[in-house]
Amino acid sequence: MKKYTHITLLIFVILTACGTNPSNSKTKQITETKVDLPKSFYKKLKGTINNNISITMDLIRKDSTLTGSYYYNNIGIPITIEGQISEFLEINLSELNEKYEKTGVFHGKFTSAETFEGTWTNLKTNKSLAFKLLETKEGIANISFENMHNENCPPKVADSLNSEKTCSYIDLNIIKVFLNNHAVSDLINKSINKRIYGTEYNSINAYLNSINEGDNEYYREIDINFFLMTNENNILCISEWTSEYNEGAAHPMSDGSFVNYDLKNGAEIKLDQILKPNSSEKLNRIAEKIFIDNYGSEGWEFQPGEFKLNTNFAITKGGLVFMFNPYEIGPYVAGTPEVFIPYGKINELIIQNGILARMTRK
Repeated sequence: MKKYTHITLLIFVILTACGTNPSNSKTKQITETKVDLPKSFYKKLKGTINNNISITMDLIRKDSTLTGSYYYNNIGIPITIEGQISEFLEINLSELNEKYEKTGVFHGKFTSAETFEGTWTNLKTNKSLAFKLLETKEGIANISFENMHNENCPPKVADSLNSEKTCSYIDLNIIKVFLNNHAVSDLINKSINKRIYGTEYNSINAYLNSINEGDNEYYREIDINFFLMTNENNILCISEWTSEYNEGAAHPMSDGSFVNYDLKNGAEIKLDQILKPNSSEKLNRIAEKIFIDNYGSEGWEFQPGEFKLNTNFAITKGGLVFMFNPYEIGPYVAGTPEVFIPYGKINELIIQNGILARMTRK
């Protein structure tokens, strides 16, 4: 599972500069109260670390597992978080960098259904700071996740080459969107579902049943997962990750895509709706420098000065993220390289008072 994470030195500089004092370095004592939390939930949380570092968190619970991301409001780069919630509702969340290394830990609990508080520890410096986050529902969609699965299990055969065949399957993890405006919710959910079954099928169930089409001679597996990228200021961005393996192939084929929705009307947001006309050349040169700074200039399928972005982009609080799939700009082993372009670098290219004004407005 690919997760977009960027943790920069700037984050550590901000946190170190804030320092600690005896009251902050100790684990905050949280009043023990009985809080009823659903076994599955999505919460948008806003608050501070050390009372002066503003952060925003998207937290998703499924049974005892927690996933999501958070960002520092003055930077806006999503940082992956994952962890567990105990039967006593004690929470441990690890933040992960792009190498999937732990860089920090949130430890605490919900002291009310809308309040998450405790201590954040920087694993680089081992310093701890108190945090407090409050749930907000302004300008966001409520979301849930639904798992759907179908499989096709061939009969056992006698020969040794085929005797250990397992079931072919399709496994889906789908995002569902809920808004007060049900017409807009329906429009977005239909769009998400259409991304799964395309034009070949007319429903999710029809697509799931396609695993039974044809004979059982060849094994295959298909995994499609949706993840939340951005949900605020009436903009929703989700990522879709598809992995498909067919028996005999050298490796699975994987690809990812972003889709951005305007929660005010349910329409998909296109690149030409947020950037001025004839801005692609300037955007490509800015992106090329960022790409080479992050990945180097060797081994890619472009010459200096000829780097071009695709239209696979995500709107985040701090900037635009563009993603390339395997073989699109480099070999399979290069994975899915991404380019994060802060809004500050492309202010002159952004349509003023347009959709992105919701993110860039102070």
